[in-house]
Order: sequence, then structure tokens, then C-alpha cells
Amino acid sequence: MKTLYASARPFSSPLRRVLLGTALAAGTFLFAAAALADEWLDRANESFKSIQPDKRSDTVLLPLLAKLTDPPAGVAKADLAALLPAASTQFQAAADWAQLDTSKAVLEALSKVTTNDLKPDWKKAYGFGQPYGSQDVDPDLYAIKMYTELGEQQTLAEAKILYLPALAKMESLVQVEATRLAADGKAMEALDLLVRFTHFARQIADRKFFAEQKWAYESMCRSLERMRDIAYQDIRSSGGSHLNSDAIRDGIRRLKDRGGLMGLDRLKLPEAERLATRQIVGRIFEPGAGPNPSFSRILATVSTQKHPLRIFSETAKWDAVAVAHEGEKKTATQADNVYNDWASRWELPRLDVKLKLPTTYARLDKVKYAALDAMLGDISSLFDKRWQLEAELVGTRMSLAHVAFFLSTKSLAPEYSSIRPRIIDPKAGDALDTDPFSSKGEPLGFFVPIRDVKVAGAEPKPHVVRVFVPGVKDPFEKKLGDDGFMLYGRGPDGNDTRCTRATQLVEDEKGDFLMWPPVMSLYREHLETEGKLP
Repeated sequence: MKTLYASARPFSSPLRRVLLGTALAAGTFLFAAAALADEWLDRANESFKSIQPDKRSDTVLLPLLAKLTDPPAGVAKADLAALLPAASTQFQAAADWAQLDTSKAVLEALSKVTTNDLKPDWKKAYGFGQPYGSQDVDPDLYAIKMYTELGEQQTLAEAKILYLPALAKMESLVQVEATRLAADGKAMEALDLLVRFTHFARQIADRKFFAEQKWAYESMCRSLERMRDIAYQDIRSSGGSHLNSDAIRDGIRRLKDRGGLMGLDRLKLPEAERLATRQIVGRIFEPGAGPNPSFSRILATVSTQKHPLRIFSETAKWDAVAVAHEGEKKTATQADNVYNDWASRWELPRLDVKLKLPTTYARLDKVKYAALDAMLGDISSLFDKRWQLEAELVGTRMSLAHVAFFLSTKSLAPEYSSIRPRIIDPKAGDALDTDPFSSKGEPLGFFVPIRDVKVAGAEPKPHVVRVFVPGVKDPFEKKLGDDGFMLYGRGPDGNDTRCTRATQLVEDEKGDFLMWPPVMSLYREHLETEGKLP
């Protein structure tokens, strides 16, 4: 039976109420009424209601993002766009793309929906407030597919977040424009753009689906490191630096964590998958009993979204699963147990021993609770992304502070704490960040190669660091001299190796988290040396 959601476009609320009333009076479209009143969808959308209509970044950006043309192949992905140097033969095409009217409109809108205030009230700042589903989405955004499609029955598990590819294009645009600005002697404008984009990505981190949060975390991490990359290239430029220590100080304050727009303490686990699971449980089980006739059909539909031709074989599989599956009450309880376990771990310090214990999800009976396994997935990968984000934020703030110190004094800081109070001023609410990988709140590792590692009677030698790049198979070695400082965290194992191995968060590799020089900058230099950059 078709529902009200089978219509070609959503209706305005008054018209929807008229149609629904007519349908109910005729004794039809009963499922539409249930879908409109679905408590799980309502809970997924509840928090977005607190965002004021004139402070919704989605209504400003999405219409413009729909018009943003595809980036050139060389910058099709944000990580490629961040690495591509202005001197590349491919960069001119990318720069031309960034200067199209449609591209400039997006950049102007990004500026509008972010703030330059040093002490903003995050509760009054812009937020991405579009609700999930089609029922309350502006018809124009529905028409250009800039919303989250939930299917005819408004099923959270069938969510297709149609605007995510546009956000990815936007990130590539920001990275290209940052390179263009820096190459044009406007490094401070490049840093401002990256700060604004980071703040926008932080808005997306407050969304409810795993895919949205994953994009947000990765984008924030990349943009924070890119700020360091821009600063690194600028102060090493043969033409002299275009950075300003006072402006950098302001930028550091805009990246304040607690109480600021970043507010990493306000980050929450994605809840949509949990709500989606509970929504599905209510549809595929008899109340208080086992699977109902729609069990196999619904789960097959959900599990074959990307491969609809497999629905018949999937239906047969779920028919077999239904025989051994637990009933409605136990399945709902177990769904809550899995999510609550993740949520409790989310609040623990990074080095807490409880995090090493198997999760409830890992211990889940994949036969008796096959539906949960298919619906929830393992969202615990966000733990590492959050810890990386904390390290990137601390590393960017403190690296830029040392750059500002160098610009104002024309010398490298004698030690880590030397940036206080000249740059990090406690009277202005600034704080000297500690190592996020230290359980004791120790300072970040800091030294100047050769200068701070002299051995009596020995010839001074550069510091050699073995650099691991996440996602890249082979590490490489880099020799660093006394023309710059090194800033690093102790890494996931909490041990200080004096940053002889910059393993970042590469799995199964023990070492430190290098913050300065930026790994992105060193990797680009390595690729240039190897002749592997376009």
C-alpha cells in the first residue's frame, strides 16, 4: 500500500495536514499517519529544533552547494587538494575552479555561517538544522536533492544523506582556495578560511548519523593540520613570512576548546543508528514476540540499498535467520545495551583500562541478534577519530603559538612554556595546552634539533624522524636541523620516544604524534623529492 511519502515532493505543513486528514477520513493511508508520528524519527530530529531559523547554516549553504561544479580531477578529493602545491602544473585548473562565481558564492556563504568572534556564544552560533526525512524539508531543497532521503516509510535505516557529496566538494574547494591565497601572499586569509571551515565541520559533528560525524571528524582533522601546513610553508618561504603574530594569537583563541565553538567536551556519539534500530525492531517483530511476516522483507531492503538486485537472495537469507532470532523485547534491550556501552566508554579518559575490555557489540551473538549486527554496525571507530581531533586541535593551537613567538621575537622559544604569557596569555583566558596522550597532564614534547640535543665531544647531528603517514604503505625518513622546532605528543601508548618515530595513530605502530613540523608538509616534501607530485 502506497503512503503519503510516495509523492514526488514534500508538501508544506498545512497542505500535508489537509491531505492527511482527507486520507484518514477515507480510511486510507493509515501507515502515513503512523510514519508522521514515528517517535524514533521525532527523537532524531528533536535537537535541531533549538537552532533558530535565521541561524541555520543548511538553508544558506545547501542551495549554493547544489550549484557547485565538480572539482578538477587533481583535487577531486580533499586530501589530494590539501597536498597539491601551487607550483603544480595541475593547480591552475584548480585555482580557476575556485574562482568561478558558483565557487565564490559558496565561500562567501561559509563566511556568513561562521563567526570571527574571539569569545562566541556557541549556543547562539549557526548550526546545521535540517531535519531528517522529506516531510519538513523546503520543497526547493527536496527538488535539488539536498536533504536526507528516508524512503516512503521514513525509515532511518534507509537514510541516504544526499548532501554529503556536496560537503566533500566544498572541502576540496576550501583546500584549493587556501593554497591559492597563501601563494598570493595572503597566508592569514588562508588560515582564517580554514578556521571557518573547521567551525562549520564542527556543526556537522553535532548531526546524528555516523556517516555525517565521520566526515566532520576527518574534515576537522585535515583542516587543523592544514593550518599548520600553511604556516610552515609561509615561514620557510624565501620571500619572507606574510603571517602576523597578533592575528595568529586571535586565531588561536578562535580555536579554543572548552567553552568555545570547538567544544570537544560536547561531542556525542551518533545516535541515529540506535534510533534506526529501535524503529526497525518495532516494525519487524510482533509485540512481545518473535519476527513478524515483514521481518525478512524489511531487513533485506535495508541491507541491499546499494545493491537492490540482491534483494531476493537477501530475503531468503533473512528467512533463515528469523528462525533463530531472539524476540522483540530481548532485541530492543540488547540494542540499548550495545549503544549504552559505547556511550559509557565515550566518557572515559583515553588511557582508561576499561577501554581495553571487549565491547558489548564485540560480544554480541551475531545469530540471535543478526538484525542488530546489520543495523548498528561498529561505530567505535569514532573513538580514535575523536582522540585524533583532540591531538590535532592541541597541536595546531600550540604550534601556531610557537610560530607567533618566533615572528614576534625573531628567535625560537627556549622551551615549550616560553610562549606564555607573550602569546598564550592567562589574563585573556588562554591556556598552555597539555599532551592529550599523557595521563598525567604533562606538557607536549618540545625541542629544537641540534640546539637542544648537543652531546659533549660529538659532532652536532640533525634529528632523524621516521614518518608514518596514515593510509600510506611505506614510511620515510626526514632529517631536521636547528632552523625549526619540534612539537609532539607521546602517542597512543603514552611513551615519549623523543619523536624518532612519528607514527601518529597508525595501528600497531608504536611512536609519537608529530605536530610540528606538520606531517602533511613533510610528506609533500618527500613526494616532491621522489618526483611523485604532479
